[in-house]
Amino acid sequence: MASSVVSQEEWAAAVAERLSDAALWNIINDVKQINGGKYNQPYSTPGSFGTHTRYAAYAQSDVTIANEYATCDQSAILSQPIDRADLVQSQYAKLINLAKEQGVSAGEKLDNLMLAAHAGWTNFGAEDLVTPSSAGTTAITVDVNNVDDILDSLDATIDTAKGNKLANRNGKFIVWRPGDFKLVKQLARSQGFASADDIIINGMNFGVKYMGWEHYVSNQHTSGHLFAGVKGLHFLGTAPGAFPMVYQHDEPSVIETDADPAAGNLSAIAMVTRLDYVFKTWANYKPVLFDVLVN
Repeated sequence: MASSVVSQEEWAAAVAERLSDAALWNIINDVKQINGGKYNQPYSTPGSFGTHTRYAAYAQSDVTIANEYATCDQSAILSQPIDRADLVQSQYAKLINLAKEQGVSAGEKLDNLMLAAHAGWTNFGAEDLVTPSSAGTTAITVDVNNVDDILDSLDATIDTAKGNKLANRNGKFIVWRPGDFKLVKQLARSQGFASADDIIINGMNFGVKYMGWEHYVSNQHTSGHLFAGVKGLHFLGTAPGAFPMVYQHDEPSVIETDADPAAGNLSAIAMVTRLDYVFKTWANYKPVLFDVLVN
């Protein structure tokens, strides 16, 4: 005997929520809209005291004011079209859903771009664990036994650069890789104090303050590089208006080419997210923003 029964199917009301990193770009950076496309940041070089004898002439110290600027001329874009019939026939193919998804992707892309700007920061390598402010270039192998050394040496380097006033005012951050953050949690749990007891019970959350530093984690790093330093000094300039810029584009045009002569207009509506940006490390702040070199 072989009965044949058709079962009723159930479908979720919405697509499953995607996995994503929590955005850091709006936490770490100094974010400003650049209305004219170019942002100027003058800075001064302090004068130097000289010796003085009463009733004797004294030497003058020059006033030196220089200027740096950042031009918002970089752009990234994500465009996803949905056929007009699919918009009507599918409860999953919705422009609002695409807009939400693209917003999450925009945050990850901005973090990736921020963490790729490591060439502008001050090198911090294994040499700095021995002698802070060495601007070392030897990669550090992060382990549970040197996490505290890394943080203490970063502190010493900030102090040497006379950045402790800014650090006390703005706070300090470090962006770990997931494997590194695991070691930070292991170290924190091993200390045997009230904070360790709290971490044992509640875990170590994203952005938690430990040893004077706010600890973050990301999958968007350039390989071999971590980012650390004083918050609110790394510059992110954006185009004016909404950022990221999210908009609908009716019947997006596909450019006809020799390789694809059939290309043309699509009977679709696209959801588009555009990023117009520039990252910049100002000269005065470079000594307290670190490219932590790691294996």
